[in-house]
Amino acid sequence: MSPRIIFAGSSDILRSLGNRTLYVHSEAIPQLDPVSELFRPGFMKILKISFAVVAIIAATGLNSVRADQPHMRAALGHLRAAQAELQSAEHNKGGWRVRALEHVNRAIADTEKGMAFAR
Repeated sequence: MSPRIIFAGSSDILRSLGNRTLYVHSEAIPQLDPVSELFRPGFMKILKISFAVVAIIAATGLNSVRADQPHMRAALGHLRAAQAELQSAEHNKGGWRVRALEHVNRAIADTEKGMAFAR
């Protein structure tokens, strides 16, 4: 059976573990000083590099999310499908097929301009 060391408080500790007695002096317990941890050599450099990396990742991530535009791409796909259907339709339908094709072509151009503007 191996003894366990339990650190509690800053006073000297005397523990009796079965037939073994463990004495730990309070100076043997390392004191935690969070302020001195901030100024240890190399910590600030690591902190600055980490901040720069996070900033770069955030900046590039925002651009890709903004440029993605899944709804605009889906709408553009539907408009191009409508354009193909109108082009393959028979007869002019009293001029309405040509007019609908003009509107779809204009909608495709406007959607592409909107996507380019958002980039």
